[in-house]
Amino acid sequence: MGNKQPVIKILAFGNSLTAGYIKFQDDHPYTLQLSDLITANFPDHLIQIVVKGVPGENTQDMIPRLASILAKDPYDLVLLLGGTNDMGVFDHVQIYENLERMYEMAKDHGAVLVVMSIADHFCTIDWYLEKRAQLNQMIMEYAHRNENVHYFDLCSAVPYYIDGEIQQQWWSDKVHFNNDGYDKFGRELFVVVHPIVRNMLRI
Repeated sequence: MGNKQPVIKILAFGNSLTAGYIKFQDDHPYTLQLSDLITANFPDHLIQIVVKGVPGENTQDMIPRLASILAKDPYDLVLLLGGTNDMGVFDHVQIYENLERMYEMAKDHGAVLVVMSIADHFCTIDWYLEKRAQLNQMIMEYAHRNENVHYFDLCSAVPYYIDGEIQQQWWSDKVHFNNDGYDKFGRELFVVVHPIVRNMLRI
């Protein structure tokens, strides 16, 4: 395709789960699998994914960084994941308000938006599970209320436990996926992204 400009430009924005962090290994972002699937399904189109994940960031840190990124380059689709690092610091309302600010920034940018639930991990303490459920419900409701906003339930897509058993095939530690987990993330997300891209290409 030479030096052609991308037909669709996608921003994957978030923290360590977007960066593809794995302790003592090279990063393996979910976008590797997502990109492979997009290329396989739309081989005649140049679709670029830009990964902007910063490990350790909370949603307050993410707000100015997203503003800076969107000010520099145009994006057609934004995949936004954040909030895990906030869970022990802010209440669910504050986390949601920070996320909503970023959602509105992406919408004002003119991008289609995919919002994602707070990921699963090891913690089974009641207050944490209730807080995450409340927050994920608010994220989902935002998507349902707004045009050109889509919801991806990452929490269910890559579970830490199934019937009380740790799903070690997908996890590198108590919070981060391994290569297979990030690939599963990308495959499951593609189910949401595929019709969005197809609609953008009008095919």
